[in-house]
Amino acid sequence: GYLAPIADKADEWLTKHSASSSEAPFFLYYAIPAPHAPWATGKEFKGKSNAGQYGDFVMEVDAMIGQLLATLDKLKLSENTLVLFSSDNGPVWYRQDIEKFDHRAAGPWNGMKGALTEAGHRMPFIARWPGKVPAGSSCDELISFADMLATVASLVGEKLPDDAGEDSFDISPLLFGKVPGEPIRNSMVHVNYGSYTVAIREGDWKLILPQWVYRVSDGTLNPDHIVETKGKGPTEKFQLYHLSTDPGEKTNLFAQEQGKAKELFDALKADIARGRSRP
Repeated sequence: GYLAPIADKADEWLTKHSASSSEAPFFLYYAIPAPHAPWATGKEFKGKSNAGQYGDFVMEVDAMIGQLLATLDKLKLSENTLVLFSSDNGPVWYRQDIEKFDHRAAGPWNGMKGALTEAGHRMPFIARWPGKVPAGSSCDELISFADMLATVASLVGEKLPDDAGEDSFDISPLLFGKVPGEPIRNSMVHVNYGSYTVAIREGDWKLILPQWVYRVSDGTLNPDHIVETKGKGPTEKFQLYHLSTDPGEKTNLFAQEQGKAKELFDALKADIARGRSRP
């Protein structure tokens, strides 16, 4: 496998940094290309997960992250180091994989990587900062990985320029267990990989638009790039789901909740017109 050498290099860098300038701030971007294909699992993890080669690879990722955390502990850097672990999209796990391994990589959510359904966009997000981030806590607030730009800027005492991170919100209060009365992020726009159709999430509600309403020509949500294609494409229905009561997105409430659907559609159009979601 190729993960162990990457982890060893990260350990080596941390050790050298600690020895030469233990008090100096540092940033380590530990971007392992796993569990994305190719699945080159290390020998000691092969056959360990009972969920095929993909499951074995996930176990190896977990072990490599554990190695990195152990190094921070050994070097006595943990108390002053924020560790953030995340991914870039939902899993690729086909129906035949579920049947073969009796395992759902996306849990109760519908779809997989690239889809506008929840499994396409939900990602793991885990934070560790002993004494700052409450251990064992969880949070159900809506966030995006785009929020890391504003969040890290806030943590180091900087303010983002108005034209930087236009869709990034400071979620540091959530990391520290302080849930505000109002959501930090009211909504989030999803774009489908491939067809570049659009959805908007707000609280427990999500509206998925048919392809013929808006198509994003190059994958970026910007007023100059939105192409109206009404009547020129597929005639799928609008889809509206209430995620806390229907996490699998099985019951389309669009017909029953026209008011909520219009509210979400108007919010999406407003974001498109502004070219940003952060005030």
